[in-house]
Amino acid sequence: MIQRVQSLYLLLGVAALALMILAPVATLNIGSIGYTINALGTDSSAADFIDHDHAGGILFLGALALTMAVMLTNIFLFSNRKRQLVIGRLTYLLLAGVVVTMVWYINGFENDTDAGIEKRIGYFMPIAALAFNFLAIWSISKDEKLVRSVDRLR
Repeated sequence: MIQRVQSLYLLLGVAALALMILAPVATLNIGSIGYTINALGTDSSAADFIDHDHAGGILFLGALALTMAVMLTNIFLFSNRKRQLVIGRLTYLLLAGVVVTMVWYINGFENDTDAGIEKRIGYFMPIAALAFNFLAIWSISKDEKLVRSVDRLR
């Protein structure tokens, strides 16, 4: 139910994570040339210089997709607030997994090429998703308290 504020927060969290797929996560600087790294890989022109195992990228993309799917599912569980709270807390762990796999993926490029890594906007999107998830959980718990107080009045 999109008219509830926690649904909006969860949708903004999913949008922040979806932005990571398209936006550059980091720039790999080899000499004077910068190659863009995002969740889908690197520039096609960087393939000549980079011999990197893509297992980290697949794991990163999988963690990102799983977290987005759980957050989207949580939007439609509006009728069961307690379950929504549990899944929202689980999302914290999934977001931590996204951060760990992203750092592992990016640092793999740095270790393979001995080049400098410059962090871009996509690198900080999990922090925005974490903030939106926190706001959603806060709003859900506020709704739950309101429903309990109304039940006491009956």
